[in-house]
Amino acid sequence: MYELSLRLLLLLVLFVLSAFFSSSETAFFSLNRLQLRKMREDGSRYSSLVVSQLSRPQRLMSTILIGNMVVNIFAASLATKTLMDLFGDKGALIATVLMTFLIVIFGEITPKTFAIRNAEALARRAVLPIRLFSILIYPIRESFGALMTLLAPPQREKLITEDELRTIVEVGHGEGVVDRFEKETISRVLKLDRMVTKEIMTPRTEVFRLNEQTPLSNACIRIRKNGYARIPVWRGSDENITGVVYAKELLAAQLRGREGNLADFVHDVVFVPETKRLDDLLDEFRRKRRHLFVVIDEYGSLAGVVTLEDVLEEIVGRIVNHHDLERSRYRTVGDGVIRVSARMEVEHFNELFGTSIETGEFETMGGFVINRIGRIPRKGESFQIGQLHVMVTRASKNRILELEIRKAV
Repeated sequence: MYELSLRLLLLLVLFVLSAFFSSSETAFFSLNRLQLRKMREDGSRYSSLVVSQLSRPQRLMSTILIGNMVVNIFAASLATKTLMDLFGDKGALIATVLMTFLIVIFGEITPKTFAIRNAEALARRAVLPIRLFSILIYPIRESFGALMTLLAPPQREKLITEDELRTIVEVGHGEGVVDRFEKETISRVLKLDRMVTKEIMTPRTEVFRLNEQTPLSNACIRIRKNGYARIPVWRGSDENITGVVYAKELLAAQLRGREGNLADFVHDVVFVPETKRLDDLLDEFRRKRRHLFVVIDEYGSLAGVVTLEDVLEEIVGRIVNHHDLERSRYRTVGDGVIRVSARMEVEHFNELFGTSIETGEFETMGGFVINRIGRIPRKGESFQIGQLHVMVTRASKNRILELEIRKAV
């Protein structure tokens, strides 16, 4: 009777160990990259051990499988011996059926289900015993690992798909691992292959450009007034862009007392189609080591210009320093009088003037005004937004360029 009790107690211990190894396997290998990143950053000794063990996954898997295999074989043998002593030859059949059921339910399904729901906590608790066991079975583990490598050579890690990355980012944001800035930035990067240059370029009608025959002194005056770092230059017609000049270079030449015209300072310019995808555009900026491209339409005519800053702003500009970026789109011209670019976003106009304009089919103030009036207004037309008097100060045939804002009297 005493011996039977001892065997049953030993079987119970073996079942616990089987459950431990099974749950450990699931806990370790269900941890995703975001959870591992959290563990790396929290500084805990046990978290560091988990990350260390998973840095060599094949060795960890060998350790767990060896442990589980030894425990289950020992448990099955002990159960068979015990039941054969009690029931004779029938005991072997009873042991096979009974142990299969018990190991599957209590040694596999139940512990693995629990481990999936508590992967991080369980991995931290299991890592020290697993590490000690790994040291104890070092020779066996290495032999087993070599056999696994021979039978199933390690494969190169597959790149994750865009949808998988989006899911990872969403989950990470929900768990607090990925902050709002990181989430928005990654989302914007993923949109680059669905956007084209035309969507972010400065249109031809708004491009500041100079005749290549413009005297250096006159050009410097205009450059100081407009503040652009890179200026397209033209020959014959302002649609015929022949190159680009750099403001820094021109101003330095003027300081040295040099004379002449812009033709002496022209650098080659790169032309890109307005249908070029933004991810390809960003790659071309990197390869060509340029900051400004001239954009052409399907007929080869000037469509506008696009800068590296335009692409980068599309990625992070509306999240970081959007106030600084928008500040260039308004200027104070008098006491209580501010002029804003029609390209200023409505949300930033609301922040600046304390209004509550709701965006709909438009995002910019130019779009809002056209939506409000129902047509493209002429220069001098005005209306009110709450306590603000709004007047169109610059407009072309097909677009609004600038608005003047002052408090209504």
